[in-house]
Amino acid sequence: MNRPIAIALSILTTALLAGCDAAPGRPAIDADNVAPDAILDFNVLYRTNCAGCHGPDGRGGAAIALANPMYLAIADDVVVRRVTSDGIAETPMPAFARRSGGMLTDEQIDAIVSGVRTRWTNPRAVAGIDLPSYADSTSGDARRGQNVFATYCASCHGDGGRGARGGSSIVDASYLALVSDQGLRTTVIAGRPHLGAPDWRGNVGGKAMTSQDISDVVAWLSAQRPRTRSSMTVPDEISRRTLFVKVGLLFDGVVGVLLGVPIVPFSVVARCEARTGKGRVLAFTWAARAVTRRGRRGWRPIAIRS
Repeated sequence: MNRPIAIALSILTTALLAGCDAAPGRPAIDADNVAPDAILDFNVLYRTNCAGCHGPDGRGGAAIALANPMYLAIADDVVVRRVTSDGIAETPMPAFARRSGGMLTDEQIDAIVSGVRTRWTNPRAVAGIDLPSYADSTSGDARRGQNVFATYCASCHGDGGRGARGGSSIVDASYLALVSDQGLRTTVIAGRPHLGAPDWRGNVGGKAMTSQDISDVVAWLSAQRPRTRSSMTVPDEISRRTLFVKVGLLFDGVVGVLLGVPIVPFSVVARCEARTGKGRVLAFTWAARAVTRRGRRGWRPIAIRS
């Protein structure tokens, strides 16, 4: 190999090796590795933890829009921080704070709350408006709520809330199972702008819903939830403890002799479980037992009891 070719190959090899260090996506040699719990940039935190449900730039998605000035006007920093940190029980909203089982530090929670407030609050949009309270300050009446729904909501959501051209079913069992009463109230007040749903002032032209109207329609919607086992009540003496009862067929041999049939010795397990709280649970689980008798072609099961 002559000298010019050797020099050219050496230069090309050096260039290729240098280019590998600058390849797209490859971190710089002197780049700092930032620990996940040290990230305090709002854009990064929001994109990785919030945007999946609340949408890019807070415009809404499966969950409400955080960039809705009406929502931020009724939900103060205490509310936003609590929901972000602890989540909302029995809904898809998870807890993000470490102390509640999440992955974020208190400083990161503060960065999210501060970022949401700084970027998307718009005092001019709510200036001079007599806002309903975020939480339900009065007890709603489901019977009145049915009439309120017919007046303010049925034009989009249809008679009885079963859906129409302007809106989906609002009494769908799956939907109501995933949203809390507070979530319903928040939606009624703040609306879902990205879905074309107005706030509490825009359902009927020139006639805003009163605070009592809001409470009543939420009570009616809540009453449409299917009754499940988790909503059953149990006596206090049971709700304060968990009771396990195990009954084994200890005398299957004796019983088999007396009855003339062998009994398969499956344990019969009765479990009564309850817990206190908003929804007390009563559940029973029984293991199956099989009784067999001798037939012409051998043993065969004649009953399965549970």
